[in-house]
Amino acid sequence: MTKENVKKYYTFFSYINLILSIVFIIVSTKSGFFERVVAALVINNFYHILYSFFSSINQESRNSQTNIKFINFFAENMMKVFSLFGILCSFFIFFIIIFIAIPYDNSAFLFLCLPIGTLFGAYSLWLDSKKKLKH
Repeated sequence: MTKENVKKYYTFFSYINLILSIVFIIVSTKSGFFERVVAALVINNFYHILYSFFSSINQESRNSQTNIKFINFFAENMMKVFSLFGILCSFFIFFIIIFIAIPYDNSAFLFLCLPIGTLFGAYSLWLDSKKKLKH
């Protein structure tokens, strides 16, 4: 999968997240209208923040390159470890949402896109760090 495909899937799931939020606002009756709108906005923003957090790490690390090869090697490997951590955490969070949160509260389906945003951001970081090690 290329970085362009990751961005395409990220955009697709952004629309899915928006649709789920609108359905949540319309269908849910557990709280008031204002609380449902705020919850939907927060979850939509959090989806984008998680993706941006992971995908922008590589861009920020380019600004701090040094001439010391060991530090550059260590930083590149730590980016790979951090991206693996993000990928594993996204799967863990996804399974928690499916097996614990949704059976407990049916409105937890709104959170399903959060680990997907984390996965896409971490995988984008993984692709950047692999590309950086090749050069």
